[in-house]
Amino acid sequence: MTEESHDLKVIQMKGVYMPKNTFLNLEEEKRNKILKSAISEFSANGFEKGNVAAIAKNAGVSKGSMYQYFNDKKDIYLYCIEKAYEISLKYVENRTKEYYKMSVFDYTYLGFKNAWSFLVDEREVYILLENAAFDMNSDIGSEVLKIIYRDSVSVFNSITEMIDMNKEKGLIKTQVSTDLILIYITAISAKFKEKMLFIAKEKGKKVCDMSFEDFEPLIKDMISLIKNGIG
Repeated sequence: MTEESHDLKVIQMKGVYMPKNTFLNLEEEKRNKILKSAISEFSANGFEKGNVAAIAKNAGVSKGSMYQYFNDKKDIYLYCIEKAYEISLKYVENRTKEYYKMSVFDYTYLGFKNAWSFLVDEREVYILLENAAFDMNSDIGSEVLKIIYRDSVSVFNSITEMIDMNKEKGLIKTQVSTDLILIYITAISAKFKEKMLFIAKEKGKKVCDMSFEDFEPLIKDMISLIKNGIG
């Protein structure tokens, strides 16, 4: 990992899928080791095939201890998703802090470009999220969506502010509501990310096994379409 990459520090925060107090009361190093082991196991094998015994073994704890820390495998998995998504958001946000100075079009482009550093630096975290994206139609998928939507609120608020500033600068249409523009941009971006997953899968790869340059022409075309709609 580069020195800019995020560690897996466990922070007691707003998450719904919190571990038990027995986990939160562990030393930070031990908590991080368990979380890293769980992310590694689920990124390699997914939720259904993910093995709690393997997580415990690689973390240097007993399998029984895992159930003292979490209610069940589902809680372990969803907590990993929460932490993984938190890491991904912070990673991109830290590289787009100057969003208020950008056009929404430049922000969208840089969001995709900066994401590639995250794919490299936090490969297992990304693969966990990518695998979860392909499993959205399952029962566990609906829980994953709740996490993503809840944790995306701060991002949506930032983009909303940027859209309003872009309107003031005359960069985008003022007669279209900000909320509708936000829906338009996020929906197109989400479908494009889905397309990237399938392009990589057709090549027998993960997105993180491909380069930004593999997708850059498509990304620019997507942004051009967004401009034609709201610019």
